[in-house]
Amino acid sequence: MSDGAGFRNEASGEVRGTVVQAGSIGQLSLAGTATGTGGSVARQLPSVVRDFTGRTEQVAALDALLPAEAEPSSDGAVDDAGTGGSVVISAVDGAAGIGKTTLAVWWAHRVQHLFPDGTLHTNLRGYGPGDPASPGEVLVGFLRALGLPGERIPTGTAEKAATFRSLLAGRRVLMVLDNANAAEQVRPLLPGTAGCVVVVTSRDRLTGLVVTEGAARLTLDLLSEPEAITLASGIVGQDRATAEPDAVRELVRCCGRLPLAVRIAAGYASGPDTTVAEVIAEMADERYRLDVLSREGDERAAVRAVFDWSYQQLDDERARVFRRLGLHPGPEFCAEAAAAVMSGSLRVFERQQHRRGPAEAS
Repeated sequence: MSDGAGFRNEASGEVRGTVVQAGSIGQLSLAGTATGTGGSVARQLPSVVRDFTGRTEQVAALDALLPAEAEPSSDGAVDDAGTGGSVVISAVDGAAGIGKTTLAVWWAHRVQHLFPDGTLHTNLRGYGPGDPASPGEVLVGFLRALGLPGERIPTGTAEKAATFRSLLAGRRVLMVLDNANAAEQVRPLLPGTAGCVVVVTSRDRLTGLVVTEGAARLTLDLLSEPEAITLASGIVGQDRATAEPDAVRELVRCCGRLPLAVRIAAGYASGPDTTVAEVIAEMADERYRLDVLSREGDERAAVRAVFDWSYQQLDDERARVFRRLGLHPGPEFCAEAAAAVMSGSLRVFERQQHRRGPAEAS
């Protein structure tokens, strides 16, 4: 370009934002706020478990969030990217210890190379020790990760959310919002334009996100018996699993095929001085089984504590239903049985539960 005063300015490279230059510059590369601190790309995912097992259908459902041309290669990675014409949201729900976080983080590692502008992750603490994370608290961390200086971060949650959406506009970012307790905790954290994929995990069904945000619901159930045996065998060691196949199968049965319980019990059995049969003997009495699966003192690796976090989120009436169902003599029960222990009609019981929304009490 020429400024009319005999100077000709020439620039090559990438320019973002307003640039004023004088004289002749042979090469120019100026960038505005970059994703990540110091121009680096934010990659916030925690480490992935090395023995991820099963969930073939659920992985395929998450892959379906990506465009048809982004198909997995022979090594399990995905070759291309793109997120269609809108923000894509998947709400992964299921009971405590079912493996929601494991699946979400494993899958996010698998595909994050498709998102050149970053991967954001947070534990919303919806179920667990301490208070749930507020949207404003999370937004501060995300804005900093996207390179916004602290002095430019607004004070109000709505303003933070608007700034966050502005920074994500035109970018391809993968977000994992783990352990949410309600749709209201998630909505301020959602991008506003196409290019991003958001995976939310929760013990709640997050029906509000499905209805108002078009989220795709993905509900996790217990592992199949072959999947649970594969998981346990990988932890105890293949030699021991081959030597004690019936014991490994019984260990899986005692754990109810719940991934967290299988991991804990198999971890005990992997010790050099402990056999799988000895761990099963400890869990034989159902009255003490939770104690066996909760004895290490680490709340996040203790089945009793993880179940307690779900119970603490129940309102008084649903907590009472949960306690009374413990009087039921069999291992399974139906809605009619639940209504009976509450001394009410099935229609009234179902209407009350539907009005309050679902909750996982595990």
